Amino acid sequence: MSTDELPDEKKTSEFKFEKAMKELELIVSQMEDGNADLDEMMKNYQTGMSLIKSCRESIDTAELKLTEISELMDKSSNGGEKVNE
Repeated sequence: MSTDELPDEKKTSEFKFEKAMKELELIVSQMEDGNADLDEMMKNYQTGMSLIKSCRESIDTAELKLTEISELMDKSSNGGEKVNE
């Protein structure tokens, strides 16, 4: 499925994740350069940690949705019978 076929909410979520990852890459690059003063480094660190938290939440949500889809597919392929694991 292409992103053109995704509902607006999913497009927004995906965009936020991708944007956060790009911003994280920029912050890491700036911190690795070592040209920033301590205040700027602290600000970048705090921003980076917030972005990591946001990305982790997006990943957790995606994993949950994938698990739900997988369970639904298993259920439908087994005629609604629960599979013993």
